[in-house]
Amino acid sequence: MSQNQRIDESASKDIRAYFGSSGSGKTHNIKKDTAALPRVLAFDPEGAFNSSDGFTCTTDRAEFYRLARGSGNVKLTYQGNGQADFNWWCNLVFALADCRRPCAIIVDELAGVTTVSKAPPAWHQILTRVRKYGGKVFAGAQSPTEIDKTLMRQKNKLFVGYLERPDDHAYMAKETGIPEKVFLELRPDPYYEHVKYKGREQWAAFDKSGNKKPIE
Repeated sequence: MSQNQRIDESASKDIRAYFGSSGSGKTHNIKKDTAALPRVLAFDPEGAFNSSDGFTCTTDRAEFYRLARGSGNVKLTYQGNGQADFNWWCNLVFALADCRRPCAIIVDELAGVTTVSKAPPAWHQILTRVRKYGGKVFAGAQSPTEIDKTLMRQKNKLFVGYLERPDDHAYMAKETGIPEKVFLELRPDPYYEHVKYKGREQWAAFDKSGNKKPIE
């Protein structure tokens, strides 16, 4: 343990990226993967993480800060809009991060608040430093070609559902080594077919029931 009591250098990295067009199951899978976690702070401009999922949702910075700074368990969504709100949220979440109270950090609709090159500084800080502060990251976007390369470098788990654009199929094939055809053939609602990836040669395609799809 570091002299800084907020830090645990031995903490393992858990940074997950979720990609999929509307009807792919992207947001559903973020919710499923974080449902059992007791402390969750989310940035979600669409308000998808709301009271029906056990979240308190607010558009007010002061209210978010008041609720997030407590030491207890909380599921809290900041329904911000735009870069300034996202930067503020990222800086606050990092300032509150503490390995003694591990926290899931959710960002949905990431493409609206990042760039296709390096992540903005406040978001970059979370992606590259929050591990040892007890943070686990769950970030979602409809198109992988519209988000920052920092997330792509730092992620160690990946969910890919149905993607509309051929450029996205090609990009994911290049990033993962998975044949482009696999992404091309994924079907959306009601099939919710998807790929789960943990590294080169560590991936599989699934249907909505979690059964593996045969790869031809």
